[in-house]
Amino acid sequence: MRLFLTTLILLFFVSCVTTEQPKADYPSLEELIRDDVEDLISKKEYLLALQDIFALKEKNNILNPGEMADMEQRLADELKADFFSRIENKDFSQAMSLLETFRVLGWLDRLQPWDKKSLLENWANYELEKNNKMQAFLLYQSLVEAYELTPEELKGIFELSLELNQPLAAKMIMEKSAFQEEVVKSETLAALSEVLAKATLVNGTVTVWVDRGIRLENGYGVPDRGIGSGFFIDKRGYLLTNHHVISTEVDPEYEGFSRLYIRLSEDVKDKIPAKVVGYDRILDLALLKVELEPEYIFPLPVAISFNLGEKVQAIGAPLGLENTLTQGILSNVSPRFIQMGNVVQVDAPINNGNSGGPLLDSRGHLLGVVFAGLEMFEGLNFAIPYNYVKKILFKLYMGGEIAHGFLGMAIDESPKGLEVVYVLPSSSSYRAGIEKQDKLLRINGLSFSKIPDLQEYLLDVPVNALVELVIQREGRELKKYVQLKKRPFSPVEEGLKIDKRENLFVPLFGMEVSEVSNFLWQTNFKVDRVLRGSVADNSGISQGDPMSIQSWSINDEYRAAILQMFIKKRKAGYYDSILQIVSYLETSNFI
Repeated sequence: MRLFLTTLILLFFVSCVTTEQPKADYPSLEELIRDDVEDLISKKEYLLALQDIFALKEKNNILNPGEMADMEQRLADELKADFFSRIENKDFSQAMSLLETFRVLGWLDRLQPWDKKSLLENWANYELEKNNKMQAFLLYQSLVEAYELTPEELKGIFELSLELNQPLAAKMIMEKSAFQEEVVKSETLAALSEVLAKATLVNGTVTVWVDRGIRLENGYGVPDRGIGSGFFIDKRGYLLTNHHVISTEVDPEYEGFSRLYIRLSEDVKDKIPAKVVGYDRILDLALLKVELEPEYIFPLPVAISFNLGEKVQAIGAPLGLENTLTQGILSNVSPRFIQMGNVVQVDAPINNGNSGGPLLDSRGHLLGVVFAGLEMFEGLNFAIPYNYVKKILFKLYMGGEIAHGFLGMAIDESPKGLEVVYVLPSSSSYRAGIEKQDKLLRINGLSFSKIPDLQEYLLDVPVNALVELVIQREGRELKKYVQLKKRPFSPVEEGLKIDKRENLFVPLFGMEVSEVSNFLWQTNFKVDRVLRGSVADNSGISQGDPMSIQSWSINDEYRAAILQMFIKKRKAGYYDSILQIVSYLETSNFI
């Protein structure tokens, strides 16, 4: 009875106490979006804010159309002011990026009187005023190749080409101009038809040494040296080599001793100090500088083509043997051994120490930069084509590490075209709403059917510029604007930091999986899709195969991901088996 009365009294008092709570003042979706855009503007992330505005236009009833138009106009004004500020401060690199964005958006009239031609001309003239003649020459060369110039302009660029010992560029200008009679007797141009002597070519090639002090090996101290090759391209002492040859000079994580030298072909005993000017980890290239005028520099080609069976030669210091010239033929013109684009394969004998040396045609003209020889497989030797070098050479002169544009997605060459198979979380493409299975129809109005061709095009697009993507999704065409951010050296490793490892199986191994069950320490998956020609496809894995992960590891030495799985392959009659597949971390399917 007492318990009953107590309960009744408590209920009475509780019923008399007001239970009304103050309403939570949550911001609306419109306010959140507006605040996000304002935050980007305050951080001067104008292009990312503009990307968001264009993404919002696809969705109805998110923001008032008039308000979105006002935001777009405000951002256009901010970007215009930024462009003219860059011009005033001679920051032509960032001005070019903004100009490309205005071109893609159809806003070039807002930047009058500036266009790409006038910007390149002013940039080249500015470099010439600073006595950076080689940098000016590279910019002028772009003008000659892309635009119609006056005879007077062509003559000035022609004379600069001869001054810099660039007869191939001079010949191209001569063929475009109306003053052939004045220069046709030039000894420099006449030399173009001659086969260059081995001694001449060797004099332009050097051995690159990296002294890393002493390392312990089996309890004994042994010299730790890196050796490679290089070749002069500029009479001021600039030369090209591979990044991996000089990597300890620029690696911020390397804490040991490292000193860089070169040895000339005519005096292999003297070590001449060198410094790294610019480098590109992704294309494996580096520009070095020494304080001397070389006896010979390799003329830069204007355009090159590769034909199977073409005779080639390489010069370098294989195993430390300086002044070695080897010959062979082009045996493959499209293997994928770098992250962006194709390389060429040659059967000329190339060994450790050849890396960074020149690949030449039968007349001694530059075709590319040797970058690898696989010791275990005779004849498997590779070079980076000069057309990639040409795209980044000016940036190498600017110094530091080269930045490449990155959309943040992996794609596959499917029968229906280029298809998105993975989108990196937090990337520009992810933010713009790009999804798996989207088909890439056009980028900046251009169509591509091959990944290397698209990657080569992106080498020319400035970092931070907006690009226009036209995609197909469920039969509908959609237009997306995506900002090109700086490409990470290893997109896969970036993904592993923020995404499930299973999601990275697509760009790594070419298989898409989904979880079907999870018990204690074991998760079971089903293979949903296998990409043609991928590691998974070549390993006999097919759609519908059940599998579970036995082990997963990253081998830092070989830069590889190793997956060991327990799988029942349909192609093997669903018998239980353990399968191990391996993929390099630097895959070639990211853009």
